[in-house]
Amino acid sequence: MRESGYHFVFTLQNIDGLKELLDEIYQEEEGLLFIDAQFLPPSREKEWNPDTGKYEYETEPARLSFELIRSFMTDSGRAFTTYKSIGIDETKEDRGSGMAFPPYFYKEWEEEERRKEND
Repeated sequence: MRESGYHFVFTLQNIDGLKELLDEIYQEEEGLLFIDAQFLPPSREKEWNPDTGKYEYETEPARLSFELIRSFMTDSGRAFTTYKSIGIDETKEDRGSGMAFPPYFYKEWEEEERRKEND
């Protein structure tokens, strides 16, 4: 299996939004609701910091975006609009194992590792 380097973890805390989107998919003669899933790569934006007199970078993590799209007929043809959307940010991985954990697990693990180093 090929590794992408990006990890997204679904948990009970973030799956509810996706369940809502799935529950609302339907098809009728007049309209249609479907999910558009997109991968948004991480981005870096350069911003001037007047305190340091230097450019600094702000990094956005990679993100999975799920949009519930509604299509409907208008006088000029079919139109599309976003009905609902959710996004899930990239999850950090454990450097040693390559395993990805939910953000709160990673934070707890990181704190535990720091405690071990200080002991």
